[in-house]
Amino acid sequence: DEVQALDVETGGSFFGAVQAARSGSQPFLLICAGTPDAPRQLRQAATHNERGFRRFRVGRLSDSDAATALSEPAGQAGRPMATDAAVFLADAAQGYPFFIQLLGSAAWETAAADAGMIGLDAAREGAGRAREEIEDFYGERFAEADERGVEPALGPLARLFSQRNGSVEYPELRGLLADVSESTRPPVNRIALLNTLRDLGVIWETSPRVWEMGIPSFAEHILRHGGARVGD
Repeated sequence: DEVQALDVETGGSFFGAVQAARSGSQPFLLICAGTPDAPRQLRQAATHNERGFRRFRVGRLSDSDAATALSEPAGQAGRPMATDAAVFLADAAQGYPFFIQLLGSAAWETAAADAGMIGLDAAREGAGRAREEIEDFYGERFAEADERGVEPALGPLARLFSQRNGSVEYPELRGLLADVSESTRPPVNRIALLNTLRDLGVIWETSPRVWEMGIPSFAEHILRHGGARVGD
């Protein structure tokens, strides 16, 4: 996971070992996951292996798929999850794979070992316990944007997506990026700004010319933590 953070030197060594292993007699499967920037990082670190990769766009899970992803592994591990608990956690996760993993784990750890089932109370308590980790996760993404010099764009983006119920068509997004591109460090054109925000997973194109924040509720986090001043 987080394969977009793989540096070129380490990645070159790792994928060199993968190349050598491919010539052996034992089959294996390598799965990499990351933000939309991941394919570029893999191209730099794994030039000779790139043709061996197949790309799958995961995106967000539907409510039913998220509930299944929560309940099936729990049941297989001997700790069935109540339907209402799975529905609650799926709704809280907003289809985001990492949140599904985090909230499911928190509910598992919260439920009493002898309860026999992960119920709604455990799901609610687990979600509360996971809140701090989710806030930290938002903070890490904010810090990455700051490191790349695009933090001034976050406040205007958060306000726009909040005003549009989370979904923005490209012409409006393009106009906003043109307005704020000069405030980045260093100033960039709107295309470079769009690419950086996409690569960081801040925004993503859910369907042709329709964009959303890459992480559910990230806009709310930005606005809660002073984002209304960012970019002003």
